Amino acid sequence: MLVTESQLKRIITRVLMEAAGVPTGITETANLLYNDIKKELVNTSDEMLGLSCNFVVKNNYEIGGYKFNEIRVFLFFEDSRDHKSIQNTQTGLSSEPEADIDNYKISHVDFSIDNSSLSFHFTVPSTRFLDRLHILRYLGRNKIEIIKNITHELKHRYDLIKKPDVKMHKQANYNSYSNNIESTKTQPKPINNFLYAMYYTNEIENLVKTSELYSLLTQKKIKKSGFKQFVENTNIYIYITLKSFRDLNFKEICDDLKANYINNMVSKIYQHNVYIDADNTTPDEILNKYLETLYSDILYSKTNTINGYMSNETPDVKDYKAKNDKYYKKHLSTASHNYMSFFTGRQNEINRNADKVLRKISALYNNLDESLDKKLLNNIFVITETTDKVPLNYYKNFI
Repeated sequence: MLVTESQLKRIITRVLMEAAGVPTGITETANLLYNDIKKELVNTSDEMLGLSCNFVVKNNYEIGGYKFNEIRVFLFFEDSRDHKSIQNTQTGLSSEPEADIDNYKISHVDFSIDNSSLSFHFTVPSTRFLDRLHILRYLGRNKIEIIKNITHELKHRYDLIKKPDVKMHKQANYNSYSNNIESTKTQPKPINNFLYAMYYTNEIENLVKTSELYSLLTQKKIKKSGFKQFVENTNIYIYITLKSFRDLNFKEICDDLKANYINNMVSKIYQHNVYIDADNTTPDEILNKYLETLYSDILYSKTNTINGYMSNETPDVKDYKAKNDKYYKKHLSTASHNYMSFFTGRQNEINRNADKVLRKISALYNNLDESLDKKLLNNIFVITETTDKVPLNYYKNFI
């Protein structure tokens, strides 16, 4: 079969975009869902809104060859005196996984309408006076952000379709980092940033960044000439955040904590019912005790996640417990992982994962218009083989 030059270019572009983390059709499907949700809202009576409402949207949706034609959408509304207008605080595309406790993994295999839904959480000044017009106006004013968020969630779904099995401890890592986002607000500022970096660059969350950015690039019709200025815009936090995380240094964080956050660390230690004589304790000792308690919090969150997956009935409790204990010792025991080595290990992971995405972002540069330039063709073998092998100076030419 003969392939024309234009067909070859489209094939190459599709392969490169997939390698860059942007499956075909994802931005188009996000746009379709956005428009279908708005249409459905028009047909929803104000009386049906209340504190929540749900409906089913139908269309021909497709992401990287995965097709679906319907999805249930939930809208949740919460009164908030802190907001004078409606705000979208959270978007999610959820499905209930199946736990395989014998192999310590969870599987996402059921994406049916009864087991999966797209949800939007909103805060509003008062649910008493909420109507469709408020929501439709908000969706219209914030179209770009909403579509970007839908794209983000669709990429998570696509990743689960491509790789449905996830090891429990890896999912537990992601959940514990995610769960700690709220608690980090009470931690010293340098640790807030570090814990957020652990979540933001986790291998599950890391996979969606380029699709998210590509959604912004296409919606704003950014060409190559405006690429650098666009990604360096402080409002486009994806690139700015990744660049800062690529250079994150845990030793510098520790130095900052000892110099400026002694009282804050002591307070957090006391909250764990651990007494420490701050006046007669060195900054290094306070830091070590604080990091030890912080590490125990992270392990506690991970343990709860895994216990949740393990709660299914087991045929042989004795054999289950023996295997369970072995698994816990390997992945959750404080004796298995020194807290300082844990945090320095996470720093290396943060640096490495942030760098991977920055390299993938460079591939987006070459796909902003229809033409395939010579530089892109010369680098096809580099990007498609593995983005890890792209030379460092390659993406620095663009970002």
